[in-house]
This record gives sequence, C-alpha cells and structure tokens, in this order.
Amino acid sequence: MKHDSKNDTPAGGQPDGVDPLDWLEDVAVRRLTATEIAARRRELVGRTAETRRLEQELALNAMLDFRPGAPKAATNFAALVRTRIETNERARVRVSSSVGVGWRAWLRPLLGTAILTVTLGLGWQAYLIQYQRQVRRLATSVTTMAFSAGSPELTPESLENYEVIRRLGAIPRPEDDALIAALAEAPTR
Repeated sequence: MKHDSKNDTPAGGQPDGVDPLDWLEDVAVRRLTATEIAARRRELVGRTAETRRLEQELALNAMLDFRPGAPKAATNFAALVRTRIETNERARVRVSSSVGVGWRAWLRPLLGTAILTVTLGLGWQAYLIQYQRQVRRLATSVTTMAFSAGSPELTPESLENYEVIRRLGAIPRPEDDALIAALAEAPTR
C-alpha cells in the first residue's frame, strides 16, 4: 500500500488496520492502563502524526488527573437546586395572583390617568384665565373707543358728578365727603 508522507497514513486516509477515531475516542473517554497505552504506542509505530496526537491526549489526561478536586457537594445537590427553583417559581405565581399584589397591576395605568387629568385640568385653567384676560381687554378697548368717539353715555361732565359715583353702591366715608367738597370748590375750566 502507498503511504502519504505528511501524516504517515495510507493513501486511502486510514492507517493500517486501526481506525484513528476508534483509538482517539478510546483515549479521550476513559483512563487507559499502562498495558493499553503501550499497546496503542506499538500500533502507531511509524505514524508520527498519530503518535504525536496520542502523546498529546495522554499528556492532557495526566494533567486533568492531577487537577484539584471538585468542591464537596451533597449527593443530592442537583435535586436540592431543582426543588429550590420550583419552590421559588410556585411562590412567585402565588404572589402575583394574590389580592395584595393585584392593585400593583392597576397602579401604572391609574397613575398615568391621574397625571393626564391634572395636566388637562391645569391646561384648562390656564385657558380660562387667558380667556378672561382677553374679555377684560376687549371690554376696556370698547369702553375706550366709546369714550374717544364721544359717546353720550360717558362724558367728562358725567365723571364730574360725584353723586353718581357715590350712588353706585359705595358706602360713604368722611374722607370721600371731604374730597368731594374740595373738588367742588376747585375752579372749573
């Protein structure tokens, strides 16, 4: 049979009589005894690539054999963890379905509605205040225009008659009487 010089395997890709996956899996999966290791080395004589691979696997196995041991855990550790997870899941389901937590589901929409209501209320109040200001400005402008146009209802002479102002509902005071008397004595134009 013709051999390939790169990996010392026959031209068909398989070594003589030994499937490389068989011995590689055997070495990787379990610990070999000294006689089994010697037999594997004898089988791979003359095939340097496979011999090198065998030595690498054996070195890795030896290194893994001398690593520090895993921490001691209870023999039923996995079962204890699984039980704890299931207990927590059941407790979470129980809490979410209880009445005390049910209000939390309504809290966010209720809070959003309250904020929206307050915002709209403040906006409406600001609109009403602005509207009232506009109405007052309009009333003032109408009065000013009527006065400037010479409306007979509001004349400078009517403003000089303090009795009219007095009758508008103000409670007479002595100061007002003194002011009226002083204005009556003042020379008119």
